[in-house]
Amino acid sequence: MSRLDCTVSWQGLKDTVSPIPDPARRMTAWTERGKGSLGDWGRPHARLLLVTILAASLAQWSFASSIDPLLPRVQVEDLRVGQFYQGGTRLRVPFLGISFMVPRDWRMRLPAGGQVLHMDSARKPGIGIALLLDEVTLDDLESRLAEPQAFEAAYVLDPTGPVERKGSRLSASYLHGDQVGRAVALLGTAGHAVVYLMAGPKEEAEYYETLVDQLAKSTQFVSRQTAERLRAWYERLSGQMLRAPMTPGVRIPEEWHLCDDGSFLHEMHKVSPASPDQPQRGFRESGTWRIDVHGAETNLIATPQNDLPRRFTLQDDGNHTYLESKPFLRDLSNRCL
Repeated sequence: MSRLDCTVSWQGLKDTVSPIPDPARRMTAWTERGKGSLGDWGRPHARLLLVTILAASLAQWSFASSIDPLLPRVQVEDLRVGQFYQGGTRLRVPFLGISFMVPRDWRMRLPAGGQVLHMDSARKPGIGIALLLDEVTLDDLESRLAEPQAFEAAYVLDPTGPVERKGSRLSASYLHGDQVGRAVALLGTAGHAVVYLMAGPKEEAEYYETLVDQLAKSTQFVSRQTAERLRAWYERLSGQMLRAPMTPGVRIPEEWHLCDDGSFLHEMHKVSPASPDQPQRGFRESGTWRIDVHGAETNLIATPQNDLPRRFTLQDDGNHTYLESKPFLRDLSNRCL
């Protein structure tokens, strides 16, 4: 079989795809497309995006802005490779404009070199996956769900009936021996889609039905325009240092290091009049960051360690990046790993 054509959409995933190690190997068949079994989802317009992937919770900064009471209390994190996301987290895939809630008692992870999100649980039997797709149609999704679903050569589930289609939502059921599967696929208005599939012992069939329904109901899509704005801001700021320019009367140089892995470092330095070229560290904090888009406004959301979320407006004129209207020069960070 030939591996599904992929588009890497973030700097951290530019390497070639590597094999997925156990216990995830049961998922690998979902990322392979062969004639007669897995259809033609490998064609370029239906590529599976490996989306990044900056981990982030909500965040708080220590200057200018105060805690924003309008920020959601649910933990929101952006997808990145290798990190586990626990039940109750809203997991966001910003470049596709998709987000959903990780179910209670389950966790999700995108393995290094992997092409699907894997779900497992220490308390519940079974396995699950979530596929993130771009430039697909309802017919593409229906065709795929109508096929046998193979997690590996010895673990194939057959459809028990036709795919059910209600608006932009598709659902299907599967069975093989004492194993069952339940799947739901959702299509957004911009051609983005997500497919959820749970499988395990047939006595858990009703539970899996409820689980994929919960995932579907928690799913939110944003417009392609919003997703493109998010992508542009992440590409502009990730791995960068924002440095306040030295101006007359400004005696406390300020730096923000916004790292690829979603972490940040914020420092403010004291400057002695006797040694203006040798600033001393006066303030330092670290945490995680992400970007939100609301209408015409773009915001930086960040969380210092053990603190609460804050929101800061973002602007850029090509020469400066502005946080809460304060100008910063942008350069490659020398503090991010």
